[in-house]
Parts: sequence; C-alpha cells; structure tokens
Amino acid sequence: MAQPASPKLMLPIGSKLELLSAQFSPDGKRIVTASADKTAMVWDAGSGNLLLVLDDHKDQVSYAEYSPDGEKIVTASYDNLIRVWDAETGEQLYALKGHKDSVFSARFSPDGRKIVSASADGTAKLWDAATRRLIANLDGHEAKVNVAEFSPDGKKIVTASVNGTVAIWDAKTGEGKYLGGKPEDQHRRSVTSAKFSPDNNFIVTASWDKTAKIWDVKSGKLLQTLQKHSDWVNSAAFGPDGKKVVTSSTDKKAMIWNAADGKLIWTLEGHSKSVRSAQFSPDGKKIITTSFDFTSRIWDGATGHADTILTGHKRTVWSAAFSKDSTKVVTASYDGTAKVWDWATGSLLTDLKGHTNWVYSALFSPDGKKIVTATDDSTAKIWDAVTGDLLVNLRGNSGWVLSAKFSPDGKKIIATYKDSTVKIWNAGSGIMETSFSTRRSRFKYADYSEDGKKAALVTGTDSIRIYDAFTFDTIHARLWHNGVSSAKFSPDGLRIIIASERDSTARIFETTSGKLLQTLTGHDDGMLFAAFGPDNNKIVTTSLDRTAIIWNSAGIALDTLIGHTEKVICASFSPDSKKLVTASEDKTAKVWNLVSGKLLFTLKGHKDWVNTAQFDSAGKKIITASGDNTVKVWNADNGKLLYTFFAVDSTDYLVVDPSNHFDGTENARNLLYFTCGSEKIGLDQVKGDLWVPNLAERLNKGEIIKEKTLDQLDVCGRIPEVEVTGSSNNVFQFSITPGRDSLGETVLFVNGIETARYKKEQLKNNNAVFELDVSMDSLKRFLVANEDNLVSVKTYTAGNTISSNEAKITIEKDSIRSVDKPNFYAVLIGTSQYKKQITNSETFFDADISLTYPAIDAKAVSQTVERAAKKMYGDDHVFMFTLTTDSTDVLRPDKRTIKLILDSIGKKATANDILLLFLSGHGVVDDEDNAGRFYYMTKDASSLMDEKQFSEVGISTETLMEWISPKNIPAQKRILILDACHSGQVINDLLGAHEVKVMDKLSERSGLFILSASASKQSAFESDEYEHGYLTYSLLKVIKQQPDILDSGKNLNISRWFNAAGRSVNAMAEEEGRSQKTQIFSVIDFNIGEVDSSVISSIRLAVEKPMFTASNFMNADTVEQGDNLGLTKTVNEMLRAISSKGKESKIVFALSSPSGDAYSLNGSYKYKDNEIKIEIRIKKGKDKLCEFEEKKKADESMEELADRIIKKAVDCVEANK
Repeated sequence: MAQPASPKLMLPIGSKLELLSAQFSPDGKRIVTASADKTAMVWDAGSGNLLLVLDDHKDQVSYAEYSPDGEKIVTASYDNLIRVWDAETGEQLYALKGHKDSVFSARFSPDGRKIVSASADGTAKLWDAATRRLIANLDGHEAKVNVAEFSPDGKKIVTASVNGTVAIWDAKTGEGKYLGGKPEDQHRRSVTSAKFSPDNNFIVTASWDKTAKIWDVKSGKLLQTLQKHSDWVNSAAFGPDGKKVVTSSTDKKAMIWNAADGKLIWTLEGHSKSVRSAQFSPDGKKIITTSFDFTSRIWDGATGHADTILTGHKRTVWSAAFSKDSTKVVTASYDGTAKVWDWATGSLLTDLKGHTNWVYSALFSPDGKKIVTATDDSTAKIWDAVTGDLLVNLRGNSGWVLSAKFSPDGKKIIATYKDSTVKIWNAGSGIMETSFSTRRSRFKYADYSEDGKKAALVTGTDSIRIYDAFTFDTIHARLWHNGVSSAKFSPDGLRIIIASERDSTARIFETTSGKLLQTLTGHDDGMLFAAFGPDNNKIVTTSLDRTAIIWNSAGIALDTLIGHTEKVICASFSPDSKKLVTASEDKTAKVWNLVSGKLLFTLKGHKDWVNTAQFDSAGKKIITASGDNTVKVWNADNGKLLYTFFAVDSTDYLVVDPSNHFDGTENARNLLYFTCGSEKIGLDQVKGDLWVPNLAERLNKGEIIKEKTLDQLDVCGRIPEVEVTGSSNNVFQFSITPGRDSLGETVLFVNGIETARYKKEQLKNNNAVFELDVSMDSLKRFLVANEDNLVSVKTYTAGNTISSNEAKITIEKDSIRSVDKPNFYAVLIGTSQYKKQITNSETFFDADISLTYPAIDAKAVSQTVERAAKKMYGDDHVFMFTLTTDSTDVLRPDKRTIKLILDSIGKKATANDILLLFLSGHGVVDDEDNAGRFYYMTKDASSLMDEKQFSEVGISTETLMEWISPKNIPAQKRILILDACHSGQVINDLLGAHEVKVMDKLSERSGLFILSASASKQSAFESDEYEHGYLTYSLLKVIKQQPDILDSGKNLNISRWFNAAGRSVNAMAEEEGRSQKTQIFSVIDFNIGEVDSSVISSIRLAVEKPMFTASNFMNADTVEQGDNLGLTKTVNEMLRAISSKGKESKIVFALSSPSGDAYSLNGSYKYKDNEIKIEIRIKKGKDKLCEFEEKKKADESMEELADRIIKKAVDCVEANK
C-alpha cells in the first residue's frame, strides 16, 4: 500500500451527527463508520484512535465498507455519489457518478472487482471497480431501491424497493427478473432488507408488511412466508449454515425461524422498543440485535436465551457487526459514537468518539484583545487573542450556546442558549449578571447596538425584541419579519436591519419608533444575513443564492459579489469599510475589495462550512469558525493562515500553525496525534521539536517560527516501537524495535516520573530487537504504597527529541509492601545576615544587605509546619532542618550546607515521601545577556549587584531543580516556597518559551508545587508592623484566621493554603500602596498536615484580630420555628462584610474554626407587647465571655439591630483581651 508523504494531524472530533453504519476491516484491526455529518471515519479497533477522516462528500454518508482485501473503502452518500478511497492513506481514488438521487448503499463484490449501489432514483448500478466503468443499470423497480447486495459467490445481485418488489440480477450481464410470479406472493409494502443464503440458493427479504419471505433463487418462486410479527419487519438474515433465519421487528421482538419449513423456533424478547436489526455471528453461535431502546443484546444462537446486554449508547443503536473471528462486535448509534464490545463478557473494549466541541461562532472583542466562542457544551469561552490562553469559561448549564457576543465596551457578553434563556456575563470575572427566558419561543441570536444602550434578540417565532441593555426593559416587543435569519443595529443605534430567509428580503426599522424605513430586495433566494458597515453608509446582505450584495444607505445595490459555490452564511466589514470577508457553506471565506468589487483572496483550509468570519479591531487579522470544530486566524493583508485553534472538551485547547508546530493545554496535547496510515504518533512523542510554547502570541507578533517543521522531521516509519513482552519472577520485560532511525536513550518511568535512563549499549540486542529487563527491586524506592503503580518505558530516536509510544505495566497495590505513613522532610532556610563589605570610592557595591525577618520567618513556618505534619504523619515520620543566620542555630544557610542536607534526604527518601523547601532572604535576577536567571543568595553573599558572586554563593533555578530532582530525591510530592524578591522569576525560568520544555521534563520527573512571594520584577516586602515578610505573615495568618482553607475542616491542603496566602499578600501590598503579587505553579495537589486548636494557638501574630464564627439565634417561644426573625443570617452577613474590609476591619469571620480562641454570638429572643427582647451571649471557644440584652425598636431594621449587637460584642472582646 502507499505510504503517506507526510503524517496527518488527527483532531479527535468524532462524528458530530448520527452514525449510520460501522463495519470491521477484513482483518478485524480497523473499523470504518459512516455518519450523517458527511464523513466516513477509520478507527483503530483496539485503541479507539481515529486514523483517517474521509470528508469529501457533500451530504450524509449512508454506508461505508472495506473491500475484501482491505485495501480500499467504498462510501455511499446522499450527495448522489459513490467514492472509493485508499484504506491506508485516506486518499480519494475516484468517484462514481451516475445516480440522480441519494445513494443508500454501495457494496463490493466478494472478489472486490465490482461495486453495486442502491439509490433513491429507482435504480441500482453495477460498476467495474478497476476501470470505474458502469457495467449495467439495474432499473425497473420504478421506486426507490433500498437494497442492492451480491450473492456470496458474486455471480448474482439482489435488489429490493420501497414498492415491495424484489429482483435478482446476473452480476456479469446485468440481466434481471422479479421474484414471485404471482401478485399475492409480492410484499405489499417497502422491502427493508434482502440477503442471500450462504449457498447462494435462497434469498430472505424483510418488509414493512410485517412479514419476511424466503425465495428460491433459481426459479424465483416464493418458498416460505414468515408471518408472526405484529409490526414492521426491519431486517432478515440467514445463519452461516443457511438453516436458520433471524428477523427483527418494530414489535420489539426478534425471531428465529427454520429456513426449510418456515416454522418459528424461538422468539427473542427483552428489548423495550423497536428492534432495528438482527444477525448471526460468523460462527453461528450468537445473534446480536440492535434497538431503539439504546441497547444491543447478544443471544445464544442454539437456545435463544439472552446472554449479554450492551448498554452505554445514549440514542438508538442503528447497526451492529461482528468481527470475522466472532470475538468482537461493533455497534453504531444515533448518539454519534461507535463502540467495540467483547461479546463473550459484554465488556466495552473501545469507545470510538470525539473529544472536541462544536464551535458555532467566534468573535473578537471590540479592542481585538479577546475572542468569545459559542459551543455545544453549554459554555461560552473567552480567550486571549494574543496568547491563545483560555481566560474565562462561562458555564451556563442551559444547553447549546447559540450565540455569544461582546458588548461594545468589551465588559459584558450576551449569550443565547438552546433552552430559551439569555444570559449576560461579566467578561472579566465570568460572573453571570442577568438571566431571563421566555416560555413561548427560543432566543436564537442576540446583538448589542454600537453605543451599548440597546440589545436585540431574535426569537424562534420570527420576531425581534429590542431591550434596554442595562435594565432589559422592553423597548419594542415585536418587530415582525417573515423567517428572521439575522438582526443587526446600525453603528449609531438608530436603525436595525433584519434579514429574512423566507421572503428573500432585508428590512430596516427605526429602533425608537419601530417604523419600517426600507425593504431591500435583489437576491434570488433567502437572505441569511444583513449588516451595516462601520461607516454607516454601506450595507451587506448574504444569501442562499451564493452571493453577497453591497448596498448604499439609500437601499440601492452597488455590487454583487459572486464566487462562492454554496450559500453565503454571513459577512463582516473591515474597520475602514474598504474590505469585506464572507463566510460560506463551501468551506471557505473570501476577502473582497469593496472599492473595486474584486476578490482579493480565498481563505481555504476548513473541512466544513464556515459559519462566522470577522476582522479584528485593527483590520489586520481575520478569524473564522467552522463546523469542523476549529477556529482559524488569518493575516488580513495576504490571506495566509497564522494558526488553527480549537477547543477540546470544556476547558482545554490546542493551537497549530500551518507547519504543525503546536501549543495548548496538556490535556489537549495528550488527545491529539498524527497518523501515518496505521501508525499513530502522539504529539507528546514529537514535542521536543514541534511544541512551541506561546505559539499564538509569537505568531501574532509577526515572529517567524524557526523550529523544525513536521515535514522536516520525516517521522513516518522513523520512530521505534516499545512493547511489554513479559512479567515474571519480579522482572518486567520490554522489547524495543527500531524504526528507520537509530536508537537514542530509553527512559523508565514510575507513575509518570522518570527514574532511570539507558543508552543503547545497555540494552540486550536480540537480532536487531532490543530488550530491557527491569527488576522489582530496582523500583522499590519509587513505588507508592497502597495504590496501583504504573511502570512505563519509552525510547527516543538518535538526538533524543522524538520518542516512541509508551509501553505500560501496572503493578497492583496488593503486590507492594504496605507502608503505614510517608516521611515528611522539610528544609527551612532563612538568611537575614549577610557578609559585610566595606565600600570605597571605586566600588558601587552595597555595604550592608542584611534583612530583619527571614530567620524569624523560617523558624515561624518551621514551628507551624512541624506541628501540623506530626499530627498527620506521626512524630517518627517528620524530619525538620532549619538553617538560619540566627546565632542560636547550628545549621547555617551556606550553599554547601544546603546541598549536603538535601543530599542526605535523597539517600533516605522514597516515592511515598514529601519534601518541603522554604527559602527566605534575598533573591536577585542576573540580567547579563538577557538570561534573566534567578538566584537565591546564601549567607556568604555580600552584594546584590556583583554578578560574579551570583553563581558562587547564590543558588540558581537550574541548580535548585537539579538538587531536588527525582534522581536525587525520589519524593513524588514536593513543595518549594520562596519568600524573596524577584522570586517569581523561578517560575519564569521554568515557563519561558524555551524553558517551559525543561519544566515539562521536570513534571515528568517530579510532582511539584511552587509558591513565590512576588513576580519576577517585584520586591518581596517585610514589615515591622507585622514582624514578618508579607508572605510568611500571610501563610501563618490564613491558617489561624481562615479555617475554610482546611480540607475536611482539618487538613492543610497545599493549594488552598497557598492561594489564600497569595490573596492576603496582594491585599496587604495594596493597603500599603505597594505592588507585590504572589506567583503559583503546580502540577500536583495534596495535604501536608493536620490543623487543630493547638496548632492554631501556637501561631503568634503581631497584628492579631479576634475571630468570630457563625452566630446562632432562636425564637425562645416557638423553638420549632427556629429563627423566624432571620437574625442569625443578618448577623452572619454583617460579620462577613465587616471582615472583608481588610486592614480597616477589627475582626475576622469564618463560619467555623477548630480554634479554641474563636468567638461566637448566640442568643434567643421573645415577642412581648409588640416588642422583641433579645438575650445575647458571647463565647470564647466553649467559655462564656459576656452576656447582655437588646431590644428591637419598632422602626428599626434588622441590619441596624445586628449592627448594635456586633458593636457591643466587639467591645466585649476588646475589654477582655
């Protein structure tokens, strides 16, 4: 077979509409599916990977199957065509033209030399598969032909029609005859299937007349009528020995018949809805049925008993097919998926489905800095138009998002949903501000006026409603038009233009009065879109007639733009009104010069209709969204594609440029892959060369990407293959088969973390197949107890940039020696005092760079972490190392000592352990040659300006990461806290456009969580008021005063802790008029300790506010009514509001706290003589602190009463400190 010249990027979209058939390849290794979304797809039957998309049909693909030798695929479509494809490369070989209506099926003859097709045009056609010549027209049915099939020997063809007739034809000459000489023998309604017996002598047909019939092929006579069904018979087929027939029916039953005498043998009952199909397995031992009840069932062919129910599809199961060896079944469903099952166990082996979401529209924000997309997963998404990053996910839980658009100021998004709701979102925060719906009709589309004061909503009842965009009060309830397809405001907001698909006009209304001003006519078919130009002087309309028309403001047609081959869906003016881009169902967008009316260029590359096309605010870029689930960004000056962008699932995305460089979230990168025929190459395997971090941003800036392209890599057949070959005597065996390239290094991973590397010479060479044996003993340090562990191996090509697949073995937890608790190692470093250097007139170096609080910070964090860790892991499992410049500490924070401590931990640590490294002191950035490397300065530093000292007495990011890498310290959970100036540069060092790849490799080797005190160009402040650095104070404060950060109310969760501390640092800096923002990087999340009252009370804060927890008030007269006054809720809301004032607040508030020092307000009240008397008690922990009484005044609000109670409570606490 032909090898593809270059690999193809496979977007695992899957079928977007109903699957109509699924068939195995002859060797059972692949499956081809046919879909209503106009595609056929080829899948790997074992892994479920999508290998090929056959997408040239213009209408739904009704059927697809392999040729008997497996080298070709034939597809039939409602576009009247049959197409034949190379099964290995997906290349279209040819199309068979001749049918005048939809083609229902196309089947190869048993020898693969002929193809027979059945069509709605009333004919079947016989084709020569080699010469593509029409051999014979099998006509005469005078109605749609539902079925055309070869006999097993290929000598005859049977056809069946909706008019009840069945004919048999000579496959060589095309001569035919009808079956059944007598009129009463014929079927009275449509014949739904016709199948030969294995010996070629009989035919069984199924019909909507509730019968199946068995015919003699030679004589054409009717032999048996099978008539026990009470509703339509949907299918009928012989068993492999020809002795039995199975039928399926809308009466919810399948039946097994004796083919010789027509007697019913068994009735297969169990489906709750119509049985769509039924067939025997190739060995005759099983029968599979598919049903509208979303299930398939497998029955014993000898007894008729139901063996297995295959559940999982979400809509009707349309077809099922056995593999030739009868071990597997593939089902195709209207839910858009195919599934491969083990028929013996009923277990699902492979799910053939997609992972990306339909993108209905993609639009720039007014300033061009953001993009909003509308998808079918109930979300609208806001993306950074420069970097391609997902900024906000607007999850509406209201079904498909039909449209989403920015307000003119870019601050809001208006979105319409399938469930008839409209939602207004804050584009910055992602918070929903307004939501409303109508029961009468669905809102299909929404648009703002240019001034942002009005909003127009198009309803499903063909009316336009205009609202006040701020209050959403109705301005005009209905501006009727016949078949509304779009509605757009003029730039000044005074007019609105409404296009109609039904009457082929556009109408312009005045928005204030609702008066009809103009009607535009001129298209030959329905209008789909109409809009004003930015200059308010031009109008564009698009139509089903494949054209766009430009009009002036007086309604006179200026130009007709002709060039699209399918309907033009919409259009967009450039900001200067000199260009127009049109989007069409012909899979292209076109850019036009509006001065000359000439076509400038065509934007080609989408695989499905283009539903939106828009210029950005500068007119430099064009964005298009397509039914192929992708968004593309183009250069508006030359029409060149910059990159393709698409959403995967709900939050993940990928960016790919024309050379196949890529960037995106890790999950998206893991889902997509390249294929070279049947060879699958994951993006992860080629990321060393093709992954370009910040790709979209770099392309948007005009940067030329110099990394190798996919074609230059020449990956097809080059990459080695790794397989698991055995596991015995506690040794795991892997085989490595080289590709065209020689082998590089082989890497061993445990739970995704690199543990060893082997050169080619270290592997066993067994006749050019290399072998690697890995003993259980060598893995013990890296195995996590009490859970399954994944051991995997991959091999690189020479140069170590392209890797093989990953071969995996799971070590089950029962085979691993149990470990009670992991060890917790913490190294806390605080450098306050630095070496002094005397300055003179010839030096600019600092004389004294000492700090006040780093040593104090390290000790304070050490004390808190130690207490919490010991409560979780036990005293014997916690090992603390505190290195400070305090004279009382033995361990000093010099570079050599720090490394020695980490090396000593590395000799003891295992994969189950936790490492925490805290660094407080000076941080500097080396700007020499723009390298921008971060260094933590140890105690021997004497200057922050002498760059020669940095590498000598400082610890760089690269050095730090090497010291704590898994090959040195196997602990899988590791935490790095940097309370130092410029410490955010550590994350920048790891996440820069080049260094991000280093970090990615680190992520393979280590679970890591990093918290830095500041951004790379910011200072990290310390405060005499707080007696700590901002970060350390915040880390302690949130444990003491924000118990809601605790997991399950007691566990110190690293992510919650760091994020809460980060918010505190940011707030403290803002209150002081400073700028300090923490930075967080994480590839893991876990708990590191247990916090109780003793841990909280041990934390001493210089600025400590009393903590109040939730109050509780009850009606003393009627306890069963609880707090019918609502005082509890009001007091708690006011406590929360007071606490949120930050530095101005005298208290902090949390709903609950394990601290014994927390205060609470409790009380009861009674009604008496139109007066409410409240008795209030203030407790500290369980101890009563104060008690007082209040009365609610008649004209007093609940808020005023609560305010008085809280003020007295705070006074009580202050007085009792």
